[in-house]
Amino acid sequence: MAVTKCKKTNNNNIKNIMLIGETGTGKTTLINSMMNYLYQVNFGDSYRYYLINEINNKQGGQAMSQTDKISTYYIRPPATDYALNIIDTPGFGDTRGYEFDLNIIQQIKHLFSTTISYIDAVCFVIKAPQARLTCNQLYIYSQLLGNFANNLNNNIFILFTFADSNMPIAIKSLQDSNINIPHNKYYKINNSGFNTFDNKNINKINKITNKLYWKMGMETFKQFLNDIQHLEPISLQPTQTLLRCKNEIENYINKIHRIKMHDIANLDNQLKQQKDIIVQCNQDIKFNKKYSETIKNAVFETINIEGKGIATTTCLQCNFSCHDNCPYTKDCDKHLCNVIMNGYCVKCPRKCHWSEHSNVPYILKQNDKVIIDSNAKYKYKNGVSKKNSAQKMIKKIEKKLVKSERMLNRIMNKALLCMNRIDVMVLAEIKYNKIEYLNQLINSEENNKNVGYRNRITKLQEIKNREHIINIVRRAQNAKTINVIRRARTKISLQDKV
Repeated sequence: MAVTKCKKTNNNNIKNIMLIGETGTGKTTLINSMMNYLYQVNFGDSYRYYLINEINNKQGGQAMSQTDKISTYYIRPPATDYALNIIDTPGFGDTRGYEFDLNIIQQIKHLFSTTISYIDAVCFVIKAPQARLTCNQLYIYSQLLGNFANNLNNNIFILFTFADSNMPIAIKSLQDSNINIPHNKYYKINNSGFNTFDNKNINKINKITNKLYWKMGMETFKQFLNDIQHLEPISLQPTQTLLRCKNEIENYINKIHRIKMHDIANLDNQLKQQKDIIVQCNQDIKFNKKYSETIKNAVFETINIEGKGIATTTCLQCNFSCHDNCPYTKDCDKHLCNVIMNGYCVKCPRKCHWSEHSNVPYILKQNDKVIIDSNAKYKYKNGVSKKNSAQKMIKKIEKKLVKSERMLNRIMNKALLCMNRIDVMVLAEIKYNKIEYLNQLINSEENNKNVGYRNRITKLQEIKNREHIINIVRRAQNAKTINVIRRARTKISLQDKV
């Protein structure tokens, strides 16, 4: 049996078959079983063909995928009129967590972009008795289907392993889930019929059972490979376009995350700090604005006018200058002064009799006294200054914020255009809430606390935040983007803290 690396060719006489499945579904064993059909081995023969050495690969245990990278095999078997490129992907859902699963998807993307230009069949390998899909399976299936263009619709197949003569229970679990795997047809296989060729050392019942499963498997492989022969190979160019759009969205999401979570978040924080400063300044201004107090007529001042030819009418009892420039210089004439009415002064504080008034060579002035609290004055002046500075800073921050939000708006619009293109091109519509399932996966990790669960939870939180951003972009399609950003900004920040 000649096996070489996958041939990079556009030859329609070479069929490209990809197998995808969770760890433990028997995908590797299924490939080995298929080799025995392709190389025309009979049940009674004393040998079996193996494309992949499962014994060496299983040293990591059944809970871990037997390979880390996509393996591709080119064979020209005698049972078909065409050659085969068999593309074996690592099993997802093993103990290495979601980073390993997402790495598998990245490998498939790379393969489609660099190695093969068309595909004949994409086969999902699922256990036939599986009554319910796990959260991890739902999430990974959605990620896988989201990377195939819709021109592959008729070239998707499901291979049920561990099957018997009944209808696979997993069919209902697929129907009940919100993951729609569009498939042309499904096939049943039970690899136990191919696992042994030493029929002498097994009992009669097991030998009969193995032979029945062998026959069922041979018929299944014959029908499967015959169906593939009549299928037109599907160009991967639409899928490559889809993947390029997804890469663009990934770049847009990174930019959105940077602007929203770094630039705008920092500006929001600066804005809050300046507003807090203004609140504190307003309090300082309010409580210290009466830092000065004026006492009326608290200070006396004597102004000498001797020799200036100015006469005064001064009350000697009140010590008060009632008239600064009186035309009557003699004291006996003071009853004629303008400030004397009916013999009494209308100006001096006690309203004294005119005889108490005299012309003196000075003027007495009473001035107000201003008392200033220096500490209160400092707080008031400092508060006013800081408030003015904070108000100017707020204007600058708000300008930067508007600029960042406009940039964010432009990027979100570009991302939305990419998403709309993907919605038209993608193979299957994902109807379930990814964030809800990510929450379930996080809760499962927290409850089980298996080795490395903290790192897996961190990775899931990162994926969840990215899904939040995608949801924000999609919501912006039917709303004013800036308002959506502002409402979502606080929500995402709170979720990040949690």
